[in-house]
Amino acid sequence: MSQAAVIHCIRMLDYLAGRPAGSTVDEAADYLHVSPARARTLLGTLTERGYVKVGRDAERYALTMELTKLGLAYQAHSGTSEIFQAVLDRLAMATGELVRMALADGERLVWVAKAQGSRSGLRFDAEQTGRDVALSSTAAGKAWLASLPEARARKLVRAQGFAPKNQFGPRAIRTTKRLVRELKTTAKQGYAVGHDEYMLGISAIAAAIHGPSADEPPMGVVSIAGPLTRFTPDKLKSFRAPLLEATRELSALLPLVRESATDLLRRTAA
Repeated sequence: MSQAAVIHCIRMLDYLAGRPAGSTVDEAADYLHVSPARARTLLGTLTERGYVKVGRDAERYALTMELTKLGLAYQAHSGTSEIFQAVLDRLAMATGELVRMALADGERLVWVAKAQGSRSGLRFDAEQTGRDVALSSTAAGKAWLASLPEARARKLVRAQGFAPKNQFGPRAIRTTKRLVRELKTTAKQGYAVGHDEYMLGISAIAAAIHGPSADEPPMGVVSIAGPLTRFTPDKLKSFRAPLLEATRELSALLPLVRESATDLLRRTAA
């Protein structure tokens, strides 16, 4: 491929990046100042390489996810975690509360990142990065357990133990019967809620980050936590949509950056 062709391909990719609905051959030709035949050849080459796809009507060309995958692969190999932090920062800004992410590490769920959305007034800010999530005493733990087979969820809680009576909040789960009941409720509604469980006066809502297929266990959890006085029923209801959107976004991103996720777990555990 000549240097001119390479430049034209790059310009074509740049052009299509700003047109999610796609472009016709004539529109692309006008933008690049080339003939329609030349534009069709360039689009054909990019289609063969997997960077461009042809629409159902065979008239419009649009980008595939290949460029996105390349960018994510670069971030994974560079060991950065900005891709996770950006999602958490947006959620924290939207909710005005503490947002945290935990990733699954075998039989453990580990806090790995956070973003603080509260800028004034009463504020909850837990410094727990690198620590295991209390599975039966947090909304995050319940969200993860509810996405697992019940037998495995019980086994994990037995291994970690229920909250001792003199620790955590007054409403922390301390029996298998209540645990199973709460996990069923969580599974049904798609998110977990906790009030006065991990800590007196603190509420949280959390949802699981699912794997690329239903057969895979959840990869982690996103949690929103703050003072109980602010977590009114209406406020909780307003948190659900942005929380679930964040978990969907991370569910799509994490499989593409597994090395970065693994590196983040390793660094937070150090």
